[in-house]
Order: sequence, then C-alpha cells, then structure tokens
Amino acid sequence: MAALSEAEAAILTARQVAAFNVAVEAGDFTDYLALFADDAVITFENVPGAGELKYAGRDAYAHAYATQPPRDKIDITATARCQGDEVIVPFVWRREGETGTLQMTFTSGTTDDIDERLVKAMTVTFD
Repeated sequence: MAALSEAEAAILTARQVAAFNVAVEAGDFTDYLALFADDAVITFENVPGAGELKYAGRDAYAHAYATQPPRDKIDITATARCQGDEVIVPFVWRREGETGTLQMTFTSGTTDDIDERLVKAMTVTFD
C-alpha cells in the first residue's frame, strides 16, 4: 500500500477523533466502531492499572467498548504525521489533561474514496 499523504492523514485522523468524541458524548460506540475493519486489531498500551490490552476482531473490540467504554473525550494536540502507511497523532484527554498517542493504519484506497477507508489497526498509548 502506498503511504498516505499528509492531507489524507489529517482527514482520517479528524474523522476518527470526531466520531470517538460523539460516541463518548452519546454513550454509544456503534457508529465509531463502524469505522474499523471487521478484522481490525485495537491495542491499548500503558493503561493505568491494566498495562496492555489487545482486542482482535469486531466481536472482541465491540465487547470491550460495550463493557468498558471510555468516559472522556480527546483532542488532537499536533498535526498527524505519516510513517509509511501508519498515521501517528498525539492527543490529550479533555478532563484529566493526560496525554497519549494514536497510531493507526487504514485500509487501502484513493483520496476519492477516503470516506470508505477503515481502520485496520489502532494502538492507543497512554503517556
């Protein structure tokens, strides 16, 4: 897969964070999780009190979000950068002010079909 452009990375990252924040506000992660591929892997690193958590496949990550939903929104703190096909973006939790990093890879596609691109893998690292 060709590397994402900076513009594509910015669009995809903004979409993910906006959908996440709407899901937190609504207490319903259905639409947010629709942005992930069925076989996506979601990993959380340095989770306070839990260490690393990893969920592979829609059933696993949907169950995780249903049983332990995030309760705080996030804001992007710097421009997303691309490293090959991975997008890396720092963020801050709104309520507590703690920081972290999102690392995401997306399904392939073109700029014309960017709205159809899904997350293949996401790692959320808590600083």
